[in-house]
Amino acid sequence: MDRLIQGVVEDGDWVAPFAVAFSVGYFVSDMVVMMTNSDVWALESVIHHLVIGGGFAIGLIAGVTTPYHFLFLIEELSTVFLNARYFWRASPALHTVFSNLFALTFFLSRIIGGTCITSTVIPFLLDPATERALQPPYRYYALWTEIVLLVLSRALNLYWGYLILSKLLCPRPPRKPASKTN
Repeated sequence: MDRLIQGVVEDGDWVAPFAVAFSVGYFVSDMVVMMTNSDVWALESVIHHLVIGGGFAIGLIAGVTTPYHFLFLIEELSTVFLNARYFWRASPALHTVFSNLFALTFFLSRIIGGTCITSTVIPFLLDPATERALQPPYRYYALWTEIVLLVLSRALNLYWGYLILSKLLCPRPPRKPASKTN
């Protein structure tokens, strides 16, 4: 489990660099979709990308928790269906299918999966050996900064989960097309 906290620990390790490359590629493509489509742009999404991007950058600079960045891609599973929902909005049937898949994968990947991944860090924080292992000290502080950002990410995902549940439990009636006047 130390590999998950300290990142690359051996010369010739290919897992962590692969995880970093994959994570950066997905993160950038998701950001491009959001920034180039005003219909999917939202302040919460910008905050999400800043928190995740900040944690990722701190982890890379300090060399801590790199494999966790890859594991957190599990949370992004729902984003595929969120984007598909947007792109198929003209088809009510497909929009409904992708909306339901988005809600399901959001709760499975972000609420359950992300929370489980986050909770695996706690025992290491409580272990005094972690501080000794992460030398120089800035690496330990970088880890704690990432933990704070993870808590913020959890809070944002719980907020989004609340919004999704609200829409599922109390759906709004479909919008009627605007009537044309001649």
